Amino acid sequence: MAVSAGMGIGIGRPERVNDLWQGYYILEKLKQQNSLVRELQEKDIFEFASFVSKLKNKRFFDARLQKIAELQSLDSLLNQQNLIRNGDISYFTTLNDYWSFPIYFDRKSGRELKFQLLPEFVREYSKSSNSASDSPTKTNLVSKLQFDCSKQLNLFWERNVHLEFANTTLLAKNDDVRDSYPNNFFRTNAMFGYGFFPDSRTRLKLSGNYSGYESLNYNGEIASKSWMNNFSLNFEANYYISPQLQITGNLSGNYWFSKNNSFHRNSTNYNLGLRYAIF
Repeated sequence: MAVSAGMGIGIGRPERVNDLWQGYYILEKLKQQNSLVRELQEKDIFEFASFVSKLKNKRFFDARLQKIAELQSLDSLLNQQNLIRNGDISYFTTLNDYWSFPIYFDRKSGRELKFQLLPEFVREYSKSSNSASDSPTKTNLVSKLQFDCSKQLNLFWERNVHLEFANTTLLAKNDDVRDSYPNNFFRTNAMFGYGFFPDSRTRLKLSGNYSGYESLNYNGEIASKSWMNNFSLNFEANYYISPQLQITGNLSGNYWFSKNNSFHRNSTNYNLGLRYAIF
């Protein structure tokens, strides 16, 4: 059992840009099929994306009436912007398709730096048939420094960076915790990756990750620490067949090593699945 709560301070905030890219996808698709009567300008995209956000904040009791009202509002705005004169069937089907299939994947833009102090209480319990029960209890203070940066490179690409440094300091322990138990454990994590969104239904993501941490080793009654390294390369693919049904795939390779006892290990993992959302 582990209980943790704490406080922190930070600066910056990653902002979600899903509505911006959904509006951009709609306008770009209409442009590709020659449904627009003039060239797109930056202010057109900003105005249309802002309107998309306002529409999504409206509440309706009837989902069918909601969709009708939303499409009518989008069509009205496009006409006010003089981007559309006469909407043919291809225009309306494209508008409906790209509005009904919004960008389900979270896309963020911005930076965030935060520092946290997290008091932690950990209690374990074990008992075997030939020994007395053992219940080590520890009170820790976890200090964590974290930096996240997400940058939207364009409509299709984004870049993500994550850095984290954490230290767990032992404040108190009971008699079931060995006297040689270390007072501090340090860990770090770094991730760098790219996301690719060829359309509003598809996401491809490639990322590299490094994590290093101090692990606990016992030599008889003596506890000691050793540094463990883990490198991983991950590829992930997601595609929405329908608003409820998603096909997912993941391929990752991992390599662990430590100077302690010349430990090293590698693994390859993959999975393919279908996800269905009832709501």
